Amino acid sequence: MLGAFDDDAVLRDFAKRLNRRDERGAELVAKLVEQMQLKAAGLFVDQLTPVRELDYARHRIELLVSSPAIGRRLDSVQKEPFTVDWIERSIKPGDVLYDVGANVGPYSLIAAKATSNGARIFAFEPSAPSFHDLSRNILINDCAESIVPLPLALWSESRLLSFTYHSLVPGASTHRVSSDVQLHKPLTETIIGVRLDDLVERFGLPVPTHAKIDVDGYEFEVLRGAARTLARTEWRSIIVELDREDTDRNGSIKALLADAGFDSGGRQERTPTRRYPHPEERDVYWIFRRRESQRSAA
Repeated sequence: MLGAFDDDAVLRDFAKRLNRRDERGAELVAKLVEQMQLKAAGLFVDQLTPVRELDYARHRIELLVSSPAIGRRLDSVQKEPFTVDWIERSIKPGDVLYDVGANVGPYSLIAAKATSNGARIFAFEPSAPSFHDLSRNILINDCAESIVPLPLALWSESRLLSFTYHSLVPGASTHRVSSDVQLHKPLTETIIGVRLDDLVERFGLPVPTHAKIDVDGYEFEVLRGAARTLARTEWRSIIVELDREDTDRNGSIKALLADAGFDSGGRQERTPTRRYPHPEERDVYWIFRRRESQRSAA
């Protein structure tokens, strides 16, 4: 009993040190791992990554907490309540969702749980650290039946691209993509970019009935590569991140979607929340739906 009490006291003291708001707690763990034997260090790291529950009340969804950036992903419902509402209202069993820029998968997981794994979801994420967590999150939430993770960047052409990381931690965003492959840049690697049209027409992926496109400013490139598939009447709605101001990029995206048969769209306004108190500083999302006339004709 004395040994157990001592162990508990040591654990409490160690946790207190780790909970410091500076970086000394993380440094303490790093020093601990350095002093471990190889096998013990491997077992420690394997069991170290905790999980926390996503803020989705209807179903329990857990995300790996493998970096500080995951905190924003755990509040995905608070961050984008309109996206969750769109998922719950639009996506039904048998539908196909393309989650383009899936990150670690919160919205793919919500779509899978909301349809009892009845929807087919293709989650695209080219960032290797985030893709690693995306794949594990799918498995720990028993969603492999519904979600297919794909380490690809959807683009206007099928070709190699240059991918520059903003950060190498899972859950990070605002990475940069370029068709000019330049490996001399720091934190830059070559990735595969694929036209959505090619995935459907050459590789046999099903036409999406719905798509979420959030790729940090490259949404137009994604849609340019989907021009023929966008015209398919099976594709019924899109939620996409646009600039807050009325920019040329916004105009190009709206024109492309109008030509493909979608309506003029509806802007989804953010409201202030505890984690996101200044929504006016962030970009906005728009939902576009296929025009009634086209759906009736189909």
